[in-house]
Amino acid sequence: MILMDKDEQKRLKNRISELGREKRRLEGKLDKANRELGELRASERRAQAEMSDAQAAARRFRATHRQLSATYAAAAGAAGKEVRKVQGKIARVERDVSSLKAQIARAEQNIGETHSTLNAG
Repeated sequence: MILMDKDEQKRLKNRISELGREKRRLEGKLDKANRELGELRASERRAQAEMSDAQAAARRFRATHRQLSATYAAAAGAAGKEVRKVQGKIARVERDVSSLKAQIARAEQNIGETHSTLNAG
């Protein structure tokens, strides 16, 4: 059994509170990142649908309407660029989510270790 004075116990309790606040802050960031990820995935789906529509239109009009086909092909290219841009954002947010989950796990571990130290005293 570890002997600790009141100041040490108070310090450890304050540390537990501080770690709990940090964990809640990180969980808030994780929720925000997950919401952003959902919005980005919806945006990606819309951009992919737009790209598919433009590609289909380009195929339909290619034979008889060369100029219109070029316009639709350009629209498909722009939509494809948007898809890639959104996919890059999704990858970034997924990395953020992964990092936040790791930080939360570390915060939970620190809380547990601090509780153990406090309870041992």
